[in-house]
Amino acid sequence: MFINEQMNTPAVLAFLPAAFFWITKLEVPLALARLAGQQAGATISVMAVTLGVQLTEIGMPRIDLNAILASAVRLVGGSLLSIALAIPFDLIGLERSAGILQASMPPAVLTTIIAMEHDLVPEFVTTALLFGTLASLLSLTVILSLV
Repeated sequence: MFINEQMNTPAVLAFLPAAFFWITKLEVPLALARLAGQQAGATISVMAVTLGVQLTEIGMPRIDLNAILASAVRLVGGSLLSIALAIPFDLIGLERSAGILQASMPPAVLTTIIAMEHDLVPEFVTTALLFGTLASLLSLTVILSLV
């Protein structure tokens, strides 16, 4: 049952065609590339609206210790892990900075959508997402000054 649910995920459905073009080194047809670009742009808007709907459904978010810890694991833990992994992978310069910055980003809206779809404490996930995004204003400022 779990595998069937995963087959409805757009990223899973897009994997085979993407792998085909990557392995064969063929150029993606222009029409297909434009269609994918339009869908990617629409996805961002749909995710933002979905987050807004979820925030209105849960009312005023209650930021508790669990939401703070979840955000800290993502923001601080991701930063520290990326710094630690840059050493054995011998990343330096722009590549190192970009990797650390990407790993330091707040959680994505997709986490809330998955939590809503599978009824996995969506209120908590939305609250942690909101707090993590707000906390990232401070954490990303620190990370940018360090890298």
